[in-house]
Amino acid sequence: MLKTSEIEVIMLEYLLSKLKHNIAVPRCEAVGFEADVLSVTSTAFLHEFEIKISKQDFLKENKKKKWIWYEEKQKHCPNYFWYVCEKDLISPEEVKDFAGLIYIDKGKVNIIKSPARLHSAKCNVKLYRKIIRSLSFKLLNESKKLVEKKKKK
Repeated sequence: MLKTSEIEVIMLEYLLSKLKHNIAVPRCEAVGFEADVLSVTSTAFLHEFEIKISKQDFLKENKKKKWIWYEEKQKHCPNYFWYVCEKDLISPEEVKDFAGLIYIDKGKVNIIKSPARLHSAKCNVKLYRKIIRSLSFKLLNESKKLVEKKKKK
């Protein structure tokens, strides 16, 4: 069974290398709630990827307040929403109507169900700045970890 962090890495590499998204950030809170992975395409559309590692984790997800934003297709939520999990953990019939579904199988990304576009508003400069700031802090924290690791040697 893969860990969330392992699936994050697979998705980040896929989004940046294969799909050529401009930005992909793990554990990003720039949209008002934490997205496991948030990406921005070259056309400035936002995608949220929610990683699930167990059925219980998936069932618990339905209790979050953010679903009101998605169901009402509010413009401050991402344009697209995806679930990401290991193969067959979640069936396409179990995901919300607007949600996409991606299986990770042997390190490969397989799109099982494409999501509906929730709205056509594009990522604005203010949101880009929030996303880039979030990414900058992640890089800072990783740099601190590397410095501490070197000090211990």
